[in-house]
Amino acid sequence: MTKANVVATIVPKASTEIRDILSMLFANYDTPFGQGGESTRAKVQAYVWAVEGKPLDLVERVVKDFVTGKVDRSASKRSKLPTSEEFAAQIRIREAESGEVQAMASSSYAPPAGPLWGVKVIAMLLKGPDKDMLRPSAFMAAEIAKGGVSGERYRLQHQANNGFRRVNLIFQAAADARGCLVEEKLHAHIALMEPVPVTGDVFAAWRDEFARRGWPWLPDMGKQRVVYLPKGGPAGFASIEAEL
Repeated sequence: MTKANVVATIVPKASTEIRDILSMLFANYDTPFGQGGESTRAKVQAYVWAVEGKPLDLVERVVKDFVTGKVDRSASKRSKLPTSEEFAAQIRIREAESGEVQAMASSSYAPPAGPLWGVKVIAMLLKGPDKDMLRPSAFMAAEIAKGGVSGERYRLQHQANNGFRRVNLIFQAAADARGCLVEEKLHAHIALMEPVPVTGDVFAAWRDEFARRGWPWLPDMGKQRVVYLPKGGPAGFASIEAEL
């Protein structure tokens, strides 16, 4: 049986193109793609499920991101084949970026920390965490399962770190002094925002409120002296929350 036939047998529902693209990823990490028993079948199938229905150019782009080192990974992982979960997460990030570009065709640019930028961030946070948020690690899951104050703290921490991918992309850009595109419908809410000094009590209160809600906190933006956040501080947030 040829190598191509072996791969087809392991993953019969994967298209030839997908098999070829994934084979490149596996080969880069010296991992056989079409050889082995049930464990290999399960591993390969997990990758196929991760890219099922995704555009080929998107899948190929993510493979290249891993192969060229564009994906930010810890030193201990760089020489290892990414897990299917890690690969799927990068697919989702790339997909979100592409979707945002398409959806923002008629939108305007908002500098980081400004009123329009603040409206965008708050509106996205109020939509809640991603429905396909990555599962917590075994340690984190065990701590969450204990319940109580400590368990809830771990749950919120996991949500903040993993539940708002698109918001974190905006935060990463802001840390590099780059803004984001904001759809026209949000422009009407600029009046809901006010400048908050980053060294004041109101800013500290907002940090606590973000933590209480399991939201990722604002990035370090260097010499930025104020950030636009909802008027009235956390105490008056309910009315603005309803409007947004």
